[in-house]
Amino acid sequence: MVIKWPLPLLAAASKQICRWSNAVLAQEELFVQGDLQECRPLLKWAGGKTQLLGEIIPKMPKKYGRYIEPFFGGGALFFAVRPAGGVIADSNPELINLYRSVASDVDGVLTQLRLYQNNEEVFYAVRAQDWTKLPSTEAAARTVFLNRTCFNGLYRVNKKGQFNGNRPN
Repeated sequence: MVIKWPLPLLAAASKQICRWSNAVLAQEELFVQGDLQECRPLLKWAGGKTQLLGEIIPKMPKKYGRYIEPFFGGGALFFAVRPAGGVIADSNPELINLYRSVASDVDGVLTQLRLYQNNEEVFYAVRAQDWTKLPSTEAAARTVFLNRTCFNGLYRVNKKGQFNGNRPN
């Protein structure tokens, strides 16, 4: 699945996602520091590039025509570089829903996320939900909640495509 946004919309979505990511990671009310110089990924993702950014960024060309990231995942490189325009893609439809929902209604996603309590009963009840039957903002909040509260932040699905990560003991 590919997301192509016009340049101004992509930049605005990046800022909203950064604002939201920083708030979620801090687990506090929304705050914005300066012009969002530091923006971390929303999710911990297998194969994430956060720890490699210091090696990757110096090797990037100074100029390029269009930024294209075909395996977006948590988007560490995208959020570090924050290109003015580009194409992001991933084969995971739940992940694509997350980024689309945050870009279009960050406050709605945050509202849904704040409804969850971090306990075992809520974790397994949320995990049992079919994200495709939820409103997009609720499905996005579900994705973040499960990623942040499951064992090692490992997104994993069974053959039916249902999230089956466990909660740590």
